[in-house]
Amino acid sequence: MIKEKRFDQKFDDIRIIDIPVPDEIFMPVYEFAGNKKLIEGTGINEYEEIVPGIYSPVHGEIRENSKIPVNGIESDVVRISVSAPVKRKTKYEEDNISDLSVKVILKRLEKCELYIEPESFNENEIIVSAVETDPHCAVFQQLIRENPDDLDECFSFLKKIFNKDNIYFAVPENIFDLVWELQTSGVTIYKVSPFYPNGLPELLINSMSGRYKLKSPVYITIEEVLNALKVIKTDKPCLDKVITLTDKNGTSNLRVIKGTSFKEILKNSDIRKIKKVIIGGPLRGYANYNLNSPVTDKTDSVYVQYEDEVIRAINNQCINCGRCNNICPTSLTVNLLCRYSEFSIFEKCKDLDVENCIECGLCAYYCPAGRSLLQLIRLAKNEIEQLEGEIES
Repeated sequence: MIKEKRFDQKFDDIRIIDIPVPDEIFMPVYEFAGNKKLIEGTGINEYEEIVPGIYSPVHGEIRENSKIPVNGIESDVVRISVSAPVKRKTKYEEDNISDLSVKVILKRLEKCELYIEPESFNENEIIVSAVETDPHCAVFQQLIRENPDDLDECFSFLKKIFNKDNIYFAVPENIFDLVWELQTSGVTIYKVSPFYPNGLPELLINSMSGRYKLKSPVYITIEEVLNALKVIKTDKPCLDKVITLTDKNGTSNLRVIKGTSFKEILKNSDIRKIKKVIIGGPLRGYANYNLNSPVTDKTDSVYVQYEDEVIRAINNQCINCGRCNNICPTSLTVNLLCRYSEFSIFEKCKDLDVENCIECGLCAYYCPAGRSLLQLIRLAKNEIEQLEGEIES
């Protein structure tokens, strides 16, 4: 991999700001498409399960069912109006984890986005990552700064349910001094150079597996573990999500309730007259065309562009410079993959191992011709997946 400009992920203390509860939220029920539609006018309570696995973060009333983009995919969504102004609770009666059985812990984890397969308990090593997966995301590092006293409990419950004496913790070098004491309690800390794309799960797992001779580790983010800790201690689902909002003037961390629309987030910021909103960051993200789209468990960052920053898509031809191949962290033949995808020769993409692409976006960023390389690769992967699904059925 050639040495290019690196994306620095050393973030200073960027405090997490609580965004007020909005007047309405949009809760996705896309995983349960085909279920009976929720009836408009039905009242709903905070923490009530709307559909299996989806909990309401507010007291309110169902207004309508519709389809809007969720995580980039057109999905079934229910709009809920908040019945009265509410103040987010931050303190609940908490149980001591050491007093809880593994059975109780696993039962409570069903209310959390962190779902762990029971059969993986004794077979897999555990990697907890605090290394950001997007160049403009500052969530993980700030969560550690603001929750240092919870880290030991996080690893205690993981060791308890996985029956492990040791957990592997990947952290950026710049925050090592905040966590180094964990090494005395059965945590192996792996320092990572804080530059993108070092924190992408595929690269991190491969690097750590080689270093520690790991066989098939389970990857979990520190945010997921901290949220799971709250769920276990309070027996209530975690209804908040921390995201990073970035524009050319700076970066901020925001805590919002799940289901809050991006329109509401921008309304509570100083950002105005935007041209494009990118969910997931400029390298791996996607342009969002409906600002009613909601924040979900998978939303980590929002990147805003103004008119003078937007790059218009142009169907330029490849100039055979090879820069995309040189920058690819998984050593793919990117130029050929994208040409084959461009002309719908997807079987050739499969022959060139397109499924090994980790979608870091570096190829497109460094392409001097401005080609939409990541989108072409995603197209090929999607087409191959659909074709293989048809063959299996």
